[in-house]
Amino acid sequence: MMIQKEYDQKLLKAANNEYKYLLGGKRFCMMDSFEKAYDSMGAVKQKWVSPAFVSDEQYEEEWLRQSFSDAGYKSENKVYKTKQGEEVRSKSELIIANALFEKKIPYRYEYPLTDSGRIWAVPDFTVLNVCERKEYYWEHFGMMGDPEYARNTMKKIRSYEKHHMFPGNEVIYTFESDEVQINVESIEDIIVTYFGRKYRPNLD
Repeated sequence: MMIQKEYDQKLLKAANNEYKYLLGGKRFCMMDSFEKAYDSMGAVKQKWVSPAFVSDEQYEEEWLRQSFSDAGYKSENKVYKTKQGEEVRSKSELIIANALFEKKIPYRYEYPLTDSGRIWAVPDFTVLNVCERKEYYWEHFGMMGDPEYARNTMKKIRSYEKHHMFPGNEVIYTFESDEVQINVESIEDIIVTYFGRKYRPNLD
């Protein structure tokens, strides 16, 4: 069908632009340009094409709809209520949660990770980069001045490594102690770096 072919050509153009920008060391959100290709078809033609994407809004809604149970995981220690409505354990986690919420970055608090049906980690935050369709696991280690806590922190990091998850790729680590408190500006920088909107060229 000619209308579908027209749409497919727009998708091909978007993919070629993505490739050029990758060669130049830059990246933009291809899904966004796919959406633009669909939107540019107009309401009448849209009825005759099969879209090649799920919109960011649809993807985010489906991701947030996934239910899970924390099985009462250390529920007695959850004393701070976030703007999203869940309870967290520390003021630092509250700062992270509220910063994500205010920037409209979808996240889950203490969503368990499983391997062969067994829970092997419960990250503080599972955060979604909607544009890249990628999850990151954000662990905040807030008592690094405590030797036992520091040892357990290292064990947890090793556990991530055993599952082939490393800083910058799948996991984000932030640290603090009584002497070195959380830096709000650093939290903002992390959010912008991993979950902020990427540059998108004009494909019209």
